[in-house]
Amino acid sequence: IAVAAPCPPQRGKGAIFILSHTAGTDLEVMSVIGRSESLPWIEEVRANDQFAAGMCSPGDLDGNGIPDLLVGASDDDDAGQGKGALHLLYLSSGGEVISHKKLTPGDAGLKMPLDPGDRFGRRLATIRSLQDSTSWIAVSASRDDDGGKDAGALYMLTLHQTGEVAAWHKISDLTYNFEGTLGYRHDFGGFISGIGDHNKDGVNDLLVGGPGDSDKMGAAWLLMPSEWPERLQDTARWLGSFTLTAGDSAMIFSQARTAEDSASILESYNLEEYALNHLVLVLDVSASMNKPDRLPLLKKALQDLLPYMRPEDKLSVITYSGKPEVQLEAVPLEARDVITETLQGLRSSGETKPGKALKLAMELAEAHYIPGGNNRIIFCTDGGFDQEAIERNLAEISESRMTMSVFYFGKLPVNRIGEMVTIASRTGGNAAHITRNSVRGALLHESKVVGRRE
Repeated sequence: IAVAAPCPPQRGKGAIFILSHTAGTDLEVMSVIGRSESLPWIEEVRANDQFAAGMCSPGDLDGNGIPDLLVGASDDDDAGQGKGALHLLYLSSGGEVISHKKLTPGDAGLKMPLDPGDRFGRRLATIRSLQDSTSWIAVSASRDDDGGKDAGALYMLTLHQTGEVAAWHKISDLTYNFEGTLGYRHDFGGFISGIGDHNKDGVNDLLVGGPGDSDKMGAAWLLMPSEWPERLQDTARWLGSFTLTAGDSAMIFSQARTAEDSASILESYNLEEYALNHLVLVLDVSASMNKPDRLPLLKKALQDLLPYMRPEDKLSVITYSGKPEVQLEAVPLEARDVITETLQGLRSSGETKPGKALKLAMELAEAHYIPGGNNRIIFCTDGGFDQEAIERNLAEISESRMTMSVFYFGKLPVNRIGEMVTIASRTGGNAAHITRNSVRGALLHESKVVGRRE
């Protein structure tokens, strides 16, 4: 029996008690993990790391017949203040730690969109497949800001026997297959527990607590996933030349119910017969875009789009509030880590002044023009600008060989929506109102808008 004993920072590091019990006898303490300073890795655990905040068993990863442990340290600072981390402990039959591996956000396999203070590892639980030996680990980041400050999020992980993360999938207010609504300090993932196969569909389910939900009265979410954990092995024959990882395929197929569903979904993401892309994103990062349904939503959707693109597709990103800045210039999509890191670093501030940014976008699009390709500017805004101030830009784009689409955010008045549509029409592109439900489809459409290759 493993018992987690987290401690407040002023009282110690926290520990794991390994207990044994046989019928008719008292519990016996076999070992205490975290109280032996002779272990080198324990010396690196700090009092404020919240070691043992969460704990679960990923199964017997090393094959020695003894279940191993995955332990959360939700306030670990190695990857950034309060981002959190996990400790994988391989155990002996006597409850001692044979070997240890630390899983830190940013490591190989853990390139997830965590921000300082998200508290990844606060709670953990295991969901086991009823069909095979697949185990998914639910890890909460209860201070994630998708949907609002400290709204909370959940990450589903699978591990290789070596301890590396094989795949991950995020569940939050901004992920397309989560039907609930999370908001300010809901603390989604404050408590999590596997509850078995509640709906009898052959996949074990998960109960997730949000202590701050519903006017601080709290709420619980019953998550009943489809068979996507098992489908990871089944979809390899469909992946072909795609740049998808196991975690990406889990995200694609999370709503499929049949093999036909899976084939149809995959086909919608198939870009092989379409022209190469150079997408120039002009992102409004003014203060008014600092709302969950605006810049954070777009950043998340852009990161989700990356696996579906081909390595030779290119992406440029220009941000603007006052002075425009080139964040990425014609970066090939094979450099996913570079693009992801850049997108995660974007922050909102300042006022909306798009004119110079659009001029710069034209210059980048022309400098990296792909003959016969999809050379497209995507102007992302919440409409907080004077259209007359960009009139010259619109005229230049409309007379060039480029096209420009407009993504607009928030609840705009009817006349302002009309202006967004007019701008897109004048520059040969599309206008799309971006919401949680529309953003991925809009981005994918822009990637497939040019006719098929001959």
